[in-house]
Amino acid sequence: MQEVQKDARNNFIGTSRPTILMEPALSERETVRFHTPLVNPQLPTQKSFRFGPAILLGGLVLLAAFAFGLRYLLRESQSAYIDEAGQILAGRYLLEKHAAYAYILEWSYGSYLWPLSAGLADILGGLNGVRMLTALLGVIMVGATAISTARLLPATLAPRQRFLAAGLAGLIMAIMPTAIGIGRFGTYDSLAGAAFMSGVAMLLPLRRPGAGQSFQLLAAAGLFFVAFLAKYIIALYFPFICLYLLLSPLLAKPRNWRQSVVNFIGFVLPLALSCAAYFVLTRNELLKLLSFSTGYTDLKSNDPFLQYVWERPEIWLLVGLASFGWGHTTRLGRLVAVTGVAIIAVFQTFGRADYDFWKHSIYIIFFLAPLAGLALTNLTVRVLGNHQPRRPHRPGLKKVRVVVLSLLAVAILAAALPLSLAQANLLVTFYPDLTPALPTLQAQTAQARTVLTDDTAVRYYLYPRIPTEQIIDPFYFEYHGLENKAAYRQALTERFFDVVVLDGSIGPIGKALRQNIDDVLRQNYEPVYSQPNRHGTQVEIFRPRQCQVTPAQNGSKVYSFGTSQQNWGGRLETGNLQPGLQVALSSARACGNQTSLQFNLTPTAQTVGVGHEGPVSQVKAQIYLETPAGADPTAQVPVGMIGFDQNWQYHDDGYKQNVLPGRWIEVRWQLTQPGYYHELGLRFPTGVKTAYIGQVEILP
Repeated sequence: MQEVQKDARNNFIGTSRPTILMEPALSERETVRFHTPLVNPQLPTQKSFRFGPAILLGGLVLLAAFAFGLRYLLRESQSAYIDEAGQILAGRYLLEKHAAYAYILEWSYGSYLWPLSAGLADILGGLNGVRMLTALLGVIMVGATAISTARLLPATLAPRQRFLAAGLAGLIMAIMPTAIGIGRFGTYDSLAGAAFMSGVAMLLPLRRPGAGQSFQLLAAAGLFFVAFLAKYIIALYFPFICLYLLLSPLLAKPRNWRQSVVNFIGFVLPLALSCAAYFVLTRNELLKLLSFSTGYTDLKSNDPFLQYVWERPEIWLLVGLASFGWGHTTRLGRLVAVTGVAIIAVFQTFGRADYDFWKHSIYIIFFLAPLAGLALTNLTVRVLGNHQPRRPHRPGLKKVRVVVLSLLAVAILAAALPLSLAQANLLVTFYPDLTPALPTLQAQTAQARTVLTDDTAVRYYLYPRIPTEQIIDPFYFEYHGLENKAAYRQALTERFFDVVVLDGSIGPIGKALRQNIDDVLRQNYEPVYSQPNRHGTQVEIFRPRQCQVTPAQNGSKVYSFGTSQQNWGGRLETGNLQPGLQVALSSARACGNQTSLQFNLTPTAQTVGVGHEGPVSQVKAQIYLETPAGADPTAQVPVGMIGFDQNWQYHDDGYKQNVLPGRWIEVRWQLTQPGYYHELGLRFPTGVKTAYIGQVEILP
């Protein structure tokens, strides 16, 4: 026992002998040393303290409660994020409609596992339920970090030191800004991180063959597969882990072929078969995702120094702190740290997911936290004086050191925690907050059928009242044979959207949309809500402009119906234009502050027009259509603009203009054969019950 105590005094961290996953059983002396707590040999041994299961469990519970509070209880009130909303909707579609949402597997870097989890949490508890789920997953990451640290430390480390190092490593994961941010961010990163880190913790106990090893291997494989289903990036680690489990027993002395076979059957084979089966089932979607990824550059930054260094100083501080624990850990500890960090660093270098680095940094924290916790433990022991066993024991001095060190630790934590929380808040509040605008959004979309937005989170707040396919995002839009920019502009010109909601979201795509449509948007829509958002952007809600009477310009002829019918009337299908036929002035659908011309369709008269003698190059008309009760309110109605030239030859615009009933819309006809015309008119299909004409402008 004296020899053991002497060895404990002279070896704070442990021997240089590495601890690998499959090393042989510890010797009797090493076993004794492993269970020998760190004590001052001059104190009576009966005062030594053992960290039993109750103490360990209590410490983990306190750490978990602290981490949960930082993530859920101290969260800011923030509306759903873009990615978060998409994942929730995908899950709810599967659960409620048994349908896929927006081809999510073709652009999302994860399977349906997280959408189903988030969708169920949303059904049960709304957005708060999703946030609670991510906070709990963040707590699991903290616990997995602490457990992994305890199992990576040298076997000769005293239990008190092991407990302290593991707790400090877990605390690092608990308070790091990006780790807190992941716990507040309802995307697949929280599930991927929790499952992956738990899988690593499950593998690390396999230092010695023994009972239950096969179960641990299979459980670890299951956790890794869950992490992969949550986020595909986790698969980057699989080849290295599998190779280590296969080769490390063969490189040991003596070689352990049996252990290599056990690792293959219990871990490598199940994981490989699971991933292969998933690829076979979703190969079409995965190939499309790969093709999409090659052209997707929105995550690439023009100033990567900002994302990797200037905005993440805590990561570099962690790297520096971990370097002090490098020489005191085992060979396995160093291997896990350097390989784990290198894999994510290489991915960031070549994948250029710069704006996602803050999410992926949780893996850097996980792999470096054990070294950092060990370094802080080493410092603690040195400050307390345990590294100088020959000095006469001075209980009073040691108590003073303990008090001073405790107060210093509390002061550092009290100073660092607000900074960390502020940084975590910046991560999640980078996205626009729709919370103040939600009452107006709900009111303005109460009767809406189509909505244009640059933030797909709007779909989350309007679901299921408005089907998601009727809420158009900035990624792709087709309208009247046009695509993207041209389609958006044409639809806005025709006031196709009942509501437009813009908050500057979805990065460059959202910004491009706003720039492309701003002029035509403000010409045809009027703002009903505008409030400054974070980062200098605006949350704006627009509604189509109502019919407005404008004066004649550039020699044009304007027909408005404030006082008379202006000689307008119906044209019989088998006859001529008859002024006053089936028309009347109406205040039910006023155009501006004056009455409009109401035209009631019949099978014998579906065209309303006016005799116009003069040159014509363009015709613009403000119209409002009503369809019979029971008709599909979202079905577009084709409207034709017609005319008879100086030779009474018939001309029309090709009936290419489709109009949604229930709103004022401007239709235009740029004549391909301008000239002198005797008559102009508007023709409607039989599906229209009543048409209102607010103003007609004819340009010579």
